[in-house]
Amino acid sequence: MELLKKERQEQQSNISTTIDNLIEMLQQIVLLNVTAIKEVCIRQTKRMTLTLKNQYEYVGVLKKKIEAALFETSELSLEQRQASLELVEQFLT
Repeated sequence: MELLKKERQEQQSNISTTIDNLIEMLQQIVLLNVTAIKEVCIRQTKRMTLTLKNQYEYVGVLKKKIEAALFETSELSLEQRQASLELVEQFLT
């Protein structure tokens, strides 16, 4: 039974982080009003950003892709997109 739990945890941790997943999480951060949930989302976003950073040889390429994906979304205002990008930039440096 415990072996099954360990396998599930490993599978969940091995789910690949994509830029689209990161953008969805950033949208949640900007749109949520509940502080506790927002803090959890920020920690998750940091983890996702660092995972993506390890997948790319050049941080600039990753930043440009995240920026392009953020500005393609229509669910966020310009200010919200800018705030999301600033948050990601904090984690990339």
